Amino acid sequence: MKKHKLFPVVLSVVLLFNVIAIPQTVFALDSTLSASWQDKIDDEVYESPIYENGKRLVYIARANIPKEIVSKHLLKNYRYDSAVYENEARYESEIVPVITTRVVAELGKTAAYSTQEQFELTGERISAVDMALSDDYNEYIMAKRAATKDLYVASNTEFFEDNIDNEDDIVYQGKFTSSFILYATDKEIEKYAKCDDVELISPFYDDEFEDESVPTEQIQIGVDSLTGTKSSQYNSGIGYKGTGVKIGIIEANSGKFSSTAPQLSSIPNTQLVYLNPFNVTENNTGSETMHATMVTSLIVGQSYLYDGCIYEGIVPNATVYQIAVPSPSKLNDAFTILAELGVSVINMSAGVSKGDSYYEGYDGEFDRLIENTGITFVKSAGNNSGSITSPGKAYNAITVGNLWTKNNLNNGIWEYIDENYQSNYRIYTDSSYTENSFLANKPDVVAPGTGIEFFFEPNAEPEIFWGTSFSAPLVTGIVAQLHQLRPSLRGDNATTKAIILAGATHENVCTETQYIDSPYIGTFVQYENLQKENVHIRDKTGAGLVNAANSIDIALNYQCLPGEFNFANYTTIPIQQEFYDFYVPAGKKARVVLTFNRNIASNENMEYETGTFDGNTNNVDFYVYNYNTDELIASSQCVYNNTEIVEFSVSERTRVYVDVIAPNVDSSNIDNNLMFGLAVLIE
Repeated sequence: MKKHKLFPVVLSVVLLFNVIAIPQTVFALDSTLSASWQDKIDDEVYESPIYENGKRLVYIARANIPKEIVSKHLLKNYRYDSAVYENEARYESEIVPVITTRVVAELGKTAAYSTQEQFELTGERISAVDMALSDDYNEYIMAKRAATKDLYVASNTEFFEDNIDNEDDIVYQGKFTSSFILYATDKEIEKYAKCDDVELISPFYDDEFEDESVPTEQIQIGVDSLTGTKSSQYNSGIGYKGTGVKIGIIEANSGKFSSTAPQLSSIPNTQLVYLNPFNVTENNTGSETMHATMVTSLIVGQSYLYDGCIYEGIVPNATVYQIAVPSPSKLNDAFTILAELGVSVINMSAGVSKGDSYYEGYDGEFDRLIENTGITFVKSAGNNSGSITSPGKAYNAITVGNLWTKNNLNNGIWEYIDENYQSNYRIYTDSSYTENSFLANKPDVVAPGTGIEFFFEPNAEPEIFWGTSFSAPLVTGIVAQLHQLRPSLRGDNATTKAIILAGATHENVCTETQYIDSPYIGTFVQYENLQKENVHIRDKTGAGLVNAANSIDIALNYQCLPGEFNFANYTTIPIQQEFYDFYVPAGKKARVVLTFNRNIASNENMEYETGTFDGNTNNVDFYVYNYNTDELIASSQCVYNNTEIVEFSVSERTRVYVDVIAPNVDSSNIDNNLMFGLAVLIE
């Protein structure tokens, strides 16, 4: 019988914390590829356009800086210890008492714990102690990102000085990643590929954004009734409203929210901030669009009464930064700007598509940005009935599809309506869901996005639109609620994603037309015949309909926790951690979700084309056992996805434990630390 810590448990982050001085000259990054320099160059590079300057536009991904180096720099120069702030048990014992004592000394015990003042101001029962702890974690996030930026800027500057001759060739230089987008001749591309720390060179296409919203004449859906964002179970029936949470919104082209829109006009400009670093229009003011207004209203819109109905965004007390991006080439810069402002979740309801087959530079760089900043990135799937739009193919993103709801189905839209359609929600016809077989299944979840009302002008009737553009903001709002409830999640995208997916459900979603993933069998097979990993992940709806109440229950009950594999001392042997144990009551069902960050900055896609791709490398699997008998109850082995789900029921109260395993680790092709998150829903 295996011995485990009792639930709940937080896995300690394994890091070395000797205080060291970071040298002025940046350390050399270890090579992460054993392949020859030719193998680092994507075949499509030489098929990409040659511009007037005689150069191609390429994306260069270099090796990540090891996380333990970032942690040491953070501790020495910013006085924050990641081993404490990223371990809730240590944070509760070492930091919370210090902050609590300070607030009580300043305000007195009664005032420090009273929630009445905040309730009268914001509708949320939050004490001064709660606010101080929230602020403290935000300060930690800012310090950690500053430390991360210090090291990457220094590393990239050194690479630039050593290897790049013309500063004007650089389109993008990462601040949180060791990446570049630049113009280069074929000879220069060869030169860069021969650098030891370069992992991948791929073409970069600066395409146009796709339109991801369409007006419609359908009726409004009951958004809150579907997502449970203001359930009476929570916060005295008001729900979590986002106090203390910072959200970023990336809007395509010149899009800006309308400052006169009824749900936005009363928000102070310190809480709702428009950013225009790219000077997107004449007068540099942005173009007020319905799309930007609707996305922003769904997230942070204030309470507004119209025709007997109250309209309100999911997190009206959150701080929101909305940034207009004139072209896809500026997406990475937009993410960076928002990261520097301390946001914990970013919504993007736009995208770029070159079809299913390509994991673009947008996807690769966003995977790296998500991993290195801890930001939860929520992306609309797209509205082309097929290909997921980039950067929605990013492994670490939460990509969201659009549900057609019961109300819509009963509104005469379909030529026929059978009993199945009347009792279930259905994926909207145009919601995107396809991707190449070597990529993770997308979308990750679905949310209502069809026939939602919003207000663009005061004293006017509501506008009604549909699209994945309006599904994504609902998930973004729920993520913000989780980040308010558990501040430690603000820097933990993997666990946040696990909670969202664990809370989702397929029960009320029509699956008649959906392909359901089944265990991968065989070796190399063509895309149309490929079977993926998990019967609980479906091609059109992913893990299912998002559910805020379920996800908040998971966070409230501490049925989630982060984990980390440290690969520094391993080569290619399996690594196992006896990770987590919990009880499942008699007759109840448990859904267990594991997600892990993945960075495909390698030539995996090229290897797939030649039939040599080994999807098992650098994946994480998990096994659920009966604690008393060691009998295997359920398991999930990953091939392509970086999300895994199992569900099981028990006839009697049962204690189970989870083993998390890295089955085939190639330490030459991975950062020393692999972050993952686990979440459990019992219902």
